[in-house]
Amino acid sequence: MKKSSPTDDTDPAQSRDYNPYIRQIAGLDDPKSAEVFARILLVFVAVITTAIVLDMGVLLIWYAVYVSVLLADQALSEASRSQSSLRWYIAQLSLVVLQSFVVAFLAILLWQGESPLHAFAALLTVTAAMIRSLLLRSLNIALLICDAVPIVAALLLMAASMLEQSGDPEKAIAAVIMALCLSSYFFVAVWQHAVKRRTYDKSQQVLFQAQKIKALGALTGGVAHDFNNLLTVTMGNLELYEQTESEEERKQLVQDAYDAAHRGSQLTRHLLSYARRAPLLESHTQIGDAIEDLRKLLVPTLPASIALELQVAPDLPKIMIDPCQLQSALLNLAINARDAMPKGGRLTISGLLADEGTRTVVFQVADTGTGMTPAQIEQAKEPFFSTKPYETGSGLGLSSVTGFVEQSRGKLEIRSKPGKGTTVRLLFSGLSQS
Repeated sequence: MKKSSPTDDTDPAQSRDYNPYIRQIAGLDDPKSAEVFARILLVFVAVITTAIVLDMGVLLIWYAVYVSVLLADQALSEASRSQSSLRWYIAQLSLVVLQSFVVAFLAILLWQGESPLHAFAALLTVTAAMIRSLLLRSLNIALLICDAVPIVAALLLMAASMLEQSGDPEKAIAAVIMALCLSSYFFVAVWQHAVKRRTYDKSQQVLFQAQKIKALGALTGGVAHDFNNLLTVTMGNLELYEQTESEEERKQLVQDAYDAAHRGSQLTRHLLSYARRAPLLESHTQIGDAIEDLRKLLVPTLPASIALELQVAPDLPKIMIDPCQLQSALLNLAINARDAMPKGGRLTISGLLADEGTRTVVFQVADTGTGMTPAQIEQAKEPFFSTKPYETGSGLGLSSVTGFVEQSRGKLEIRSKPGKGTTVRLLFSGLSQS
């Protein structure tokens, strides 16, 4: 015979995790929210007004009971947020039923009055309760039933009481039918709202998942794009190494290839700097040296159809910056410029002062390529935006450059016109000569 395991007799309802349902109910009414205090205040004003005008002091007692039940519901919701048992779930639903019965009792109490104002106040109470159920409780069917059934029952009792008040069976039956139709209409509306809300939530989840996949693909493409740039430099130098017989030139080509490989090892830190704002390794950097080093990286990567021109103004101040990140940023901009000139053109990289008499240093990368529209310029700094085909660019490069410049207390400017080329300027504060 098969021995029963210790869990064979376990009630599935007891082993089920009710925490999501408990948290959902608790999240509908935050005890510390302004909405709860607003409800207490608004109901107080309505009760005081009704009690004075209709001479119903009993409403003050009702209000005390209502606030007590409401606060108990809030306290239980706060205490049960970390619970997951069926007992806590039932306790929450029970307080919801009790709260709804208190409101239903008020409607019936007001309905017993003889003046039209009594009936108006009763109908307002039922209407307010039904609207609240529709807007807040429809996300949880069990909660909705517990909240709405007492209100619907109050409607039916109010309709049935017309038989005793009017003595006309036909009117009483008509009132009951109207109450039943209104209650059914209410449940249909709530059900439709719940279905549409679930559909909307699922659509949002699907969209969010699609966006994550797209972002992951774009990020992967961006990393591959950056590595490809560095590998192109390395391979270009190695190809030239095979074609060069001069020992000195070979040493220089090997050194340049090594430098490119070393920059590849810095790519991870570059990405961390963009994503987590990792500290930069800043040092006093000479503008002319930075641009000259960039020449060694670019010459092997540029086609013969693109003329490279480097310009460095004399007596430029040094800047405090991470030189490796600066070269990576300038390389990104140069590669973008190269891709914008598929038929060839001129690439100019300059180091100059922003204005005479200032110590603001400008790195300027200008091309004679396809250019960008004003709308594209607005989006160019956004992560994953790219004017290139999907398989050739991800838009991560310029957004990374933007993050680096901002982290280095600098500023990035883009000037471009369709068919007139693009100029990207990186502005940094120069160091004093002292």
